[in-house]
Amino acid sequence: MEIEKKYIHESCAGACIYDANGNILIVKNKWGNWTFPKGYFEPHDASAIDCARREVREETNIRFNLKHQYTTSYEEIRHRQSYKPTGTVLKQVILFSGTAVNSKDLQIDKKETIEAKFVSKKEFVFLIETKEAIKALEAIEKLNYSLS
Repeated sequence: MEIEKKYIHESCAGACIYDANGNILIVKNKWGNWTFPKGYFEPHDASAIDCARREVREETNIRFNLKHQYTTSYEEIRHRQSYKPTGTVLKQVILFSGTAVNSKDLQIDKKETIEAKFVSKKEFVFLIETKEAIKALEAIEKLNYSLS
């Protein structure tokens, strides 16, 4: 008999941001994981892109222009114990694609982010722990190429 697993379902938004050299912005969160800059919706966010822009700016001080209006998404499973509700979280990440307008102004928010940097695709694949995020990058790059 299969036991049904109970998840806490949550959504957040973020962005795959490129600098002028084609490098990708990543952040190391307070748990030590490298990821795209992203975060949860707040009541004043009017849309997913508003949430993504706010989160990228809060975590890295980077502003960006959208490459196009299309998004991709992926899911992460996290085991949360540090705040409520605790349990297994299934988080849907809505991901936009953009180009940094102020990449030289990169600065971290030390409350949420340990480190942030622009990296090559090869370094991205090496540092990112979730296969889903790597697949999301591949989907974004295919979309960017097909629309260029």
